[in-house]
Amino acid sequence: MPRGLASRLDWMLKFRILQRAMQQQPGLTWASPEIKHLDHLYASLDPAEGLYWAYERLGVVERLVSESAIERFVHEPPENTRAFTRAMLLRLAGPDGVEHVDWDMVRFRRAGRGYWPVMRTLRLDDPLGFTRSLVERVVRGASTLDDVLDALQAEPAVTDSTPSLYEWDRGRVTADESRGNRSTDDLE
Repeated sequence: MPRGLASRLDWMLKFRILQRAMQQQPGLTWASPEIKHLDHLYASLDPAEGLYWAYERLGVVERLVSESAIERFVHEPPENTRAFTRAMLLRLAGPDGVEHVDWDMVRFRRAGRGYWPVMRTLRLDDPLGFTRSLVERVVRGASTLDDVLDALQAEPAVTDSTPSLYEWDRGRVTADESRGNRSTDDLE
């Protein structure tokens, strides 16, 4: 593998760090807890403990984006990617309305019938989809987060005839499963 890419590609730098650790300690493998720990340290957002930040301080990492651009994108997400929609939805939902956020999915906690909340998931699979030009009028034209989620076809849309989605630590029960259409993928 070209060694020169580690200064420009995040994944290559992490790969080289982990590979070097395994070369220095021959008993380590990709499944070793020590390697998994280094992997987590690499990704730490804390500048005091993150391995990425240590390599950046050493001048190993080539900066491609300025600090001012990073700060701007914290408050103004790029308009030509799904980051715009993700940011707008997170602002609409507030901290108590968000169950889980990932690059390509946001799960919202909505008020349900009775005690259990309803989980609504919006999949953002296309990195160049859900741009500002495609979604802004939907967000501005809606009066509630649920209206936006309905317009963007978030799942599941819960009605009186459709059970809500309940989440537990050991798996998830979807509307299909509650009707008896169980999948063995969710069973332990």
